[in-house]
Amino acid sequence: MGKRRRISPEKKVELLREHLKNGIPVTEICEEYGIHPNVFYRWEKEFFEGGIETFMRKKGSRDGEPEEKILRGKIKKLNEVISWLSEENIRLKKKENGEI
Repeated sequence: MGKRRRISPEKKVELLREHLKNGIPVTEICEEYGIHPNVFYRWEKEFFEGGIETFMRKKGSRDGEPEEKILRGKIKKLNEVISWLSEENIRLKKKENGEI
């Protein structure tokens, strides 16, 4: 069994571009680089699926606000709730044990 070759994402895009933009047949590209055509077509599918995501508006974003910023805000709020619940839990345990 042969070793798997690792092809960088940049090289994959370059090979896809050769086919799509320059019209080089898939078979020619695959023979030259030792790639199975099914692998090439899988890359093409993944590339276009990723492209769709690029042009879609991110769920939860407001006025183009980066999704990361929204998620960081949610994490901050969750941490505040966890902190409050922890403090409340400690207070109730102390009250139950007669420490307050």
